[in-house]
Amino acid sequence: MSRGRIIALCAAAAVTGLALLALLGRAADKVLISGKGCYSVAGQISGEVVLPQDPAYVDGDLTLWTLGREYGDGQVVEPSAAAKHSGGDLISRPFAAPDVLGLFLAGDYQGVDNRLFARLVGTNHWRELYQSHSSMDWTLLRWPVPEDWRGKQIRVVARLGEMTPGVWVGVSAPLSCSWLSTLAHQLYGHTLLPVFVLHLLLFLAPGLLLVYHLRLHLRLGAAYGFITATGLSALLGYCAFWAFLAGRSYGFVFSAAALTAAVAGFAISLYSRPFRRFLLDVDVAVPALLTLLVGLLYLALLLSMESTESVHDLARGRFITVLHGDNAFPMLFAEGLSQEGSAGPLRFGNFLSSDRPPLQAGVLLLQRPLMGLVPGLKELHYLALGVVAQLSWIGAVWALCRVAALPWARLAMVFCLLTFSGFFLFNSVHVWPKLLAGSLTVLAACLVLQRRGGERLTTPQLAVIGGAAALGLLAHGGSAFPTSVMLALLLLPARLRGRFPGARLLLVAGAVFAALLTPWLLYQKLYDPPGNRLVKWHLGGVKDADKRSSFATILQSYERAGAGKVVSNKLANVRGLAWQDGQTVHGYRFIGRGQENNYNILRGREFLHVLWALGLLNLGWLVLAATPLWARLRGPEGALARGGLFLGLASLGVWVLAMFGPGTTHVFQGSHAAMILLFTGLAVLVTSVHWLVSLVVAAASAVYFAAIWVFSTPPHPPSDILPLPNLSMVILACLALVTLLGLLWRVAKR
Repeated sequence: MSRGRIIALCAAAAVTGLALLALLGRAADKVLISGKGCYSVAGQISGEVVLPQDPAYVDGDLTLWTLGREYGDGQVVEPSAAAKHSGGDLISRPFAAPDVLGLFLAGDYQGVDNRLFARLVGTNHWRELYQSHSSMDWTLLRWPVPEDWRGKQIRVVARLGEMTPGVWVGVSAPLSCSWLSTLAHQLYGHTLLPVFVLHLLLFLAPGLLLVYHLRLHLRLGAAYGFITATGLSALLGYCAFWAFLAGRSYGFVFSAAALTAAVAGFAISLYSRPFRRFLLDVDVAVPALLTLLVGLLYLALLLSMESTESVHDLARGRFITVLHGDNAFPMLFAEGLSQEGSAGPLRFGNFLSSDRPPLQAGVLLLQRPLMGLVPGLKELHYLALGVVAQLSWIGAVWALCRVAALPWARLAMVFCLLTFSGFFLFNSVHVWPKLLAGSLTVLAACLVLQRRGGERLTTPQLAVIGGAAALGLLAHGGSAFPTSVMLALLLLPARLRGRFPGARLLLVAGAVFAALLTPWLLYQKLYDPPGNRLVKWHLGGVKDADKRSSFATILQSYERAGAGKVVSNKLANVRGLAWQDGQTVHGYRFIGRGQENNYNILRGREFLHVLWALGLLNLGWLVLAATPLWARLRGPEGALARGGLFLGLASLGVWVLAMFGPGTTHVFQGSHAAMILLFTGLAVLVTSVHWLVSLVVAAASAVYFAAIWVFSTPPHPPSDILPLPNLSMVILACLALVTLLGLLWRVAKR
């Protein structure tokens, strides 16, 4: 039998087995108590109601109870004003605790003192059932019951702490869930991974096709191919943004035509041997595979715990409990432009559309026609495509290392050190456009550093610098800090080998930069003014919107503060790179109620502070101090370490001085380009020592990463019962990890 037929038979057997597992498992959940008397109500409430529901895969009559919400003829009736401050409990009848307890949840369990817990009958022992549900939709969640509770009589209690309009909780009759039904449910419910692979292919296809046909004109080295493809795909998304702004029909026509042309051109080009060689080149194939495997690993870790979170809240619920939802703004922007009948500037709460740069919204709009094919999956598409966009940091780091002519073994070790970092994990899956902005800015920085290493920049290279820097700013405003440093490096002649690029060539970079950035500036000033709220907030310390110009706001803030306060603010900004007083940032607690343990505190520090985010790579500073850098690292490798660390540190310096303060230099507020440069430069230093030292640091980083970001998450009080792990995602994470390490091993052996 041929190999192809064996593979086909194995695939058919696997699909059949999964289908049977889904069919058999869905019939295995059993209702433990039923009827209208399964819950009693304690306390003052506005009303409770029983809603019958009988899913096909539940054995028994399932009832759904709500507390704090009334239903009448399908209409929602808010609580009365008299009951606004009252609360209450839904308390179940006693039942024998199963091995796996299942409950359908609805409402807002993230509200003040709204809780869900199990209580052992006849004792004062109770355990909170960890969840962070906040949705009107009924969703099933499962918890493993502690072994010493199994078979004993317990009650389920759903508590509504405070009655306010629109806040309510809902819980179903308890279920006994078998392991078979649990596995079937987990396999049945995940469509994110194939959607991620699809969007990765569609995102890369137009960029790689353009790079292939423009490679001779751009005059970039092979190392730049993958990250340049990312930039060109993002540029196409920026064009899609303007097409949708001109009109919904124009946008859909442009995006559909661009995607069709890219896919058709890519498919036709595959018949060309030179194009296939281009795709199989190490500088294209390896970063593409790294993006795929790291993406699968990160997504599997994100989904490795059962959750009822919305797509936008998955990363927050999994890693950092209390955090604002900036990651939703690009999707809201894109959806607003693509909706039928939308006209005029958009509003997102108290923010204007002009307050947030449009690039990631454009990347989403470019693939918007595809997202409407399957109803109800828009948020899932956005998460998948957002992860693809943030993983562009892989292409940026690849370009830095390859331009530096780093040996293959050390290049592989650099990726090991960076992949097992909470900074890259969280910012890749939280899908705010910070890593996309940082990666595009690093593309420009890499070319600038190449010039500082002694190479004269060509006209196409300066055009790429201008375009990449502009796209970085169009993704996130924090890119302004490293961009200002790069401009200074281009204008200041190098002392040794580098030469001034020349005014004519610099005008090329400036023209490309202005051509991309000017339309958005006009949008901010003319279409949806003023568009400067975040500038005044961060640089002037004024959070609330007003009509003053940015310059006037900043000037008046410094005049009111006085010299002493300004100096104090800047010193606090310096301290903010390493430490934070208290546990709140802009009014948000980064350590939740009852979660003050070492794991959660360390995760919070790593999320907030540059020094903590770098982790064990801070050993690179010791290497730098112990041996003069210019004596240890020479040639392109030394230029990368010197230039990358200098540019990263200089960007931090500009950031510390520019932020009004006090203590407003948290990682998520700054440029992720600076972070990528610091991570890469320090990793190069660490790997310059003996290979055994690098291996020990990489192993220790992986262990720390697993302890802080995997096994101790989601953040929870120690007494809580966590939901079941998602076994299918755990298996996928293991497979992706093994395959990723195998790929890096092959790279190291080149």
